[in-house]
Amino acid sequence: MNWDITQPTNMDEALSILSEFRAAFSDFINKAQMHPVASQVMTVLSVPDSRGGGPVRRIAGVCDVDENTVVFKPFGFDERIPSELAEGGGSIQIDINCDYLQTRQGNPVSGSASPLIGLAGPYPPGGILRVSIVVGA
Repeated sequence: MNWDITQPTNMDEALSILSEFRAAFSDFINKAQMHPVASQVMTVLSVPDSRGGGPVRRIAGVCDVDENTVVFKPFGFDERIPSELAEGGGSIQIDINCDYLQTRQGNPVSGSASPLIGLAGPYPPGGILRVSIVVGA
């Protein structure tokens, strides 16, 4: 990940992280195999904390692969998202559907978040890798 997932951040930094989102995997990803379903590989949502309220909003963008890295480029941000998250805190939730990903050798890609916090494998193949950019209020 291109940020420390164990630490909350402010709204400006969260938007900067998302604008340059990169998730590196341990092996090269088969871009040609992923390309037909690229629009389904990632779901990105703004999720306000219940203290501040506000609805969950989808952040639209394009997903691509650069060697071993999944890249997300948002099309832009609903103007309500920064104020809703900055006001009461919350998170930007990022889901990567690893069932759609394979290595260039045809092996499955694991959606386990365990390696991000140093937990030992084995890691199951496929699944949803869910990470959050936590925004402190």
